[in-house]
Amino acid sequence: MKVTPDGHDDLARYHFLATTRFKVLTLDLGDGRMEFTTLDARSGHPIAASTLSLYTRSQSEADAPAKTVTTDDRGKAIVTWSRDLNAYIAGRDDDRAMRLQRLYASATPTTTDAVSRPRLTLL
Repeated sequence: MKVTPDGHDDLARYHFLATTRFKVLTLDLGDGRMEFTTLDARSGHPIAASTLSLYTRSQSEADAPAKTVTTDDRGKAIVTWSRDLNAYIAGRDDDRAMRLQRLYASATPTTTDAVSRPRLTLL
């Protein structure tokens, strides 16, 4: 994509723009597992048999993923959580355009006491 400020053709910049049909929802299940749901971004329907490649903090897209899972017929996959995992890429068939997406759950605070506390997370 070419981005040019009005009246400044000499300042034009080119940027990579990836488009993909995937939207991935994540949910911390609270028991050391995380649920991923892959959806079609336009229709909102689940995408079955999609591949989720999970990466650690020290990895990039060029590296082999630390873990790979396939979603079920409801577009869901459950992963045993590791604090090292902090990014993912979703894909299926010829749709491989998604760039590395950061997982915010990798920074979820943990407590060692048994006191229940309300928590609200805004996205």
